[in-house]
Amino acid sequence: MKRFINLTSLFSQVTLKLFYLLILLLTSEALSQTFTVKGNITTTDSTPVKYASVTFVDESDTTKKYFAITDTSGNYQLNVITEIKDEKPSLPQSFELMQNYPNPFSDETNIPYKLNEVSNASVTIYNILGQEVKSFKALEQAGGMHGVTWDGRDDFGRKVSTGVYFYRLLARGETQVKKMIFTVGGGTNAKLNGGVFSYQGVKKETLGKIASGMFTVQIANIEGTQPKILFSETSNVILQQDTTIDFKIEEGIMEYSLVYEKADSALVNGSYRYNWELYLNNFTGTKPKNITKWQYDDYSPSWSPNGKYIAFRRDQPNGVANLYVYDTANDTIRGIVVSNLINTDLPSWTPDSKHILYTYHVITYPHEIHVIDLDGTNDRKITHTPAAVFNDNYTYLWVTDSGKVYKSNFDDTMNELVLDLWQYSTTTIIDFNAATEEILFAASSDGNSSIKSYNLTTKTLKDEFSGNIGYHFVRPKWSEDGSMISVLEFKNTSDSTHDEYLSVLENGVQKKLFHIAREENEGGSSYFYWNTPLLSPDNKYVAFVKLFMESGFLHTTLYTVEVATGDVQLIANKQAQSFNWNPMKPN
Repeated sequence: MKRFINLTSLFSQVTLKLFYLLILLLTSEALSQTFTVKGNITTTDSTPVKYASVTFVDESDTTKKYFAITDTSGNYQLNVITEIKDEKPSLPQSFELMQNYPNPFSDETNIPYKLNEVSNASVTIYNILGQEVKSFKALEQAGGMHGVTWDGRDDFGRKVSTGVYFYRLLARGETQVKKMIFTVGGGTNAKLNGGVFSYQGVKKETLGKIASGMFTVQIANIEGTQPKILFSETSNVILQQDTTIDFKIEEGIMEYSLVYEKADSALVNGSYRYNWELYLNNFTGTKPKNITKWQYDDYSPSWSPNGKYIAFRRDQPNGVANLYVYDTANDTIRGIVVSNLINTDLPSWTPDSKHILYTYHVITYPHEIHVIDLDGTNDRKITHTPAAVFNDNYTYLWVTDSGKVYKSNFDDTMNELVLDLWQYSTTTIIDFNAATEEILFAASSDGNSSIKSYNLTTKTLKDEFSGNIGYHFVRPKWSEDGSMISVLEFKNTSDSTHDEYLSVLENGVQKKLFHIAREENEGGSSYFYWNTPLLSPDNKYVAFVKLFMESGFLHTTLYTVEVATGDVQLIANKQAQSFNWNPMKPN
């Protein structure tokens, strides 16, 4: 049953955490009153945001700003000055539907609106398909501020799915529509009062006791903010007493697109040593950032699927190699597996970004494959070397030397033969789509090359593309969404040189993006390096490495090429390789 709540009953509640639906438009002289506002800032996965700025801006006078910095637990506290006035509020000048708050929201949200005259009003909520979800209807309402609160349920009391929704105000034949987002863990934690609200009929003597201020709340990064967050601004926040407001903020997506190895020089014991370090850069190569700055070697960067971490191998001065992780949000590095007795190599991730696979090697003993939790616990040996991990983060595929593909798990309780690659003249899985459970590989037959996929669920084989006679495909790789394939293609010519292409395949159509004919570039031999070409998460660019001989030295150079235009951009010159795209699409 929908019910009306007047202002007096609202003020009778013991705890009023957030109340912003009242705007007092007054003309008399005002007195000030100070309120204390405190709360907690976390990311949507409940990580405390430390050393972020929290600013309350008075919307009636934007020169008045109240500022605080969160502590190591994400807590903030500040004092704001509001006004006490004694006039009855004047009517709004126009009919207006206002933005809901909080937005995005995960629990409840208030939808305020103004009426400039007596009206029958209704607020209706629709899903993205235009289907009605929830309807609020009010009887005759006087001019002034009104609002409804929606708890994310439809007219039948069922919780709706997360996503984009639209809300429409209808009053006296006029309609206005706005958009809101219902999500898990978004917006603020502040609880709002349910029902349909009306603020007319409030007595003048009651208003005279109310101190009220409307503020815009801005939450932003400053030097040292950890983790980095996206800038957040919330308007129309009304404060009428000491209150607590918690905010959940989206973690910032890195502006960096690529991670790669790059050879650099470091000063060691008074002399310079040539070593490999890890760099971040944008897709145009204009913002390189050395993230490791280690005086020895860092290798094999592997970005976690959620884009938050980079696992890599770090060489130590005593000759062993350890497993380290770079935290992109906090710009910090920590060791996951650190010991003087082991070597670690070739890290990769489970799809949930919570576990790292790596090669473990105790000196004089055979290599082992291990999986370890991100926090460095639960390190355990697995029997086979995973070629790909399923979305359950437990089952994986592995391939024998003879090309037989088996399905196993970390506990080694199953070992099922699923495919024999040797019948297609190959022994290597090039890629695996965990969402569709499809294997991608390059096959050969009668001297010709093709790209095939095999669906493990339906047990069906599909020809993705058949090459031209005499050409061979190597290292085909799906895009993140599975709609395109990047691939290297080469042809042996009669004079022992190579004719090589970087291509993308879409819907069975090949687009050649970059061509190399050996002996024609940089005054010496030039050809593609063995790194697999990778499409960016938005399918706009392909990253690849070219190797060339110059003055007797081999160099590896990292490039990107734009899929739409074929324009090539140098990212890192002379000794750059082992690259990975940030899996998160930039804003």
